[in-house]
Amino acid sequence: PPVASPRMVDMVVTSGFRTPGLNARFRMDTTVQIGGRSTYWDPGKQFFMYYQSTERRWAISFHDDDAWRASHGRGEDPLSDAQRGGTRGLACEAQKGGATWHEFVDGEWHRIAPAIQKLSLGSRAPPLEPLPAIPPPLPAPTPSQYAAPSAQQPLDVKSEPPVHAAVGSTAAPRGAAPSAT
Repeated sequence: PPVASPRMVDMVVTSGFRTPGLNARFRMDTTVQIGGRSTYWDPGKQFFMYYQSTERRWAISFHDDDAWRASHGRGEDPLSDAQRGGTRGLACEAQKGGATWHEFVDGEWHRIAPAIQKLSLGSRAPPLEPLPAIPPPLPAPTPSQYAAPSAQQPLDVKSEPPVHAAVGSTAAPRGAAPSAT
């Protein structure tokens, strides 16, 4: 992965978005590359900024870490989608390097002019925790593992001794809750 140089943008500070989570200090993470470039992450790793190479623009999307991990990075969550070249997001540049962005709010896209500061501070985001290895598939059960027992294989069923209660007895049967009288 590329290493931050003194001139490389390693932090992007955004403000002016309607969605509060998009107004943040996004730090570069060189371990997650999308569109051939490093990604940028808010401090809580809930939002990420990535390059949409097919559209030649930057975008910001929500990160669902649980869904990403559950799918091993192959699901429909926003990060997996972006890693496959998808263009879903909450905001994106209207034109590469331009001051106008599009933001998705209340079910529709709005043109906005957020303040975007690109800084070179020599600071990077901690990397995302790597995905766990995909466990190997379980072997198919053999017929003896799922077949019903035969008459030659008696079931080993343990039963409790019967509970006897005399009619008119106030003793509760074993295991039952006492009445509230």
